[in-house]
Amino acid sequence: MNVPIDGTLDETLEEPAYNTDELRLKYYGQCDHVRKYGRDYPVSVTGVAVEEYSSPDEIERYGLSRQEWIFACRK
Repeated sequence: MNVPIDGTLDETLEEPAYNTDELRLKYYGQCDHVRKYGRDYPVSVTGVAVEEYSSPDEIERYGLSRQEWIFACRK
């Protein structure tokens, strides 16, 4: 599953007042999202183990840019 992660945000943006398609599009980038995760993503997800793939070898192996991350979440 993909989730919106914004590396410029220190903390996840989640505001219940953004409850219309227009506001969600403006703040989260899509009208069907209810939050935009920040760099705190690995600690903001509860109930699962989060493993980050971001070493130079993994970046090359998965064809990532330096601004992307892959997280594996397991129960």
